[in-house]
Amino acid sequence: MNMTELKSDAAAKAKKIKVFAMDVDGVLTDGRLVFLESGEELKSWNVKDRIAFYILRRLGYPICWISGRKSPTVERLAEDMGIEGIYLGIKDKLAVWEKVKKQFGVTDDEILYIGDDLVDISLLKRAGFAVCPRDGAAEVKKLCGAVSSFDGGDGVLREAAEMILKAQGRWREALEHYDL
Repeated sequence: MNMTELKSDAAAKAKKIKVFAMDVDGVLTDGRLVFLESGEELKSWNVKDRIAFYILRRLGYPICWISGRKSPTVERLAEDMGIEGIYLGIKDKLAVWEKVKKQFGVTDDEILYIGDDLVDISLLKRAGFAVCPRDGAAEVKKLCGAVSSFDGGDGVLREAAEMILKAQGRWREALEHYDL
């Protein structure tokens, strides 16, 4: 499915979204873990996703990262970008989901979740709108309202943000900042 052209039932769900939550490895990155001899971790981030973060924040959408891995690299980037919900090293993602709902005063139906693998299934099932990268696990793809045309780390969030903003009639507002 082209994520920017939703069927009416998916569009109705997309219109309710108020919070963007996602896994990190395999969604915002390609899932590879590279370690230097010093032990420092390297990750590659797509600039398209970074632009999506700025657009979403400018339009007032809170963003949450929920990851099973604790990573100083991810923590630094999240702080640098002003991510409102940073949950790293999480073993029970479902418990964090409840915290996110409370933190932002939203229901399951008002949260978009992007996940790529089996550890994300419990959140994908609860999310008002579930998205996964093109290279997400087969079991994950079956649960998602939209499968990105991009692999993890290649702009999945950017595509999902455009899809939601178009469904909510806010895409033109997002483009105004760029003189379009």
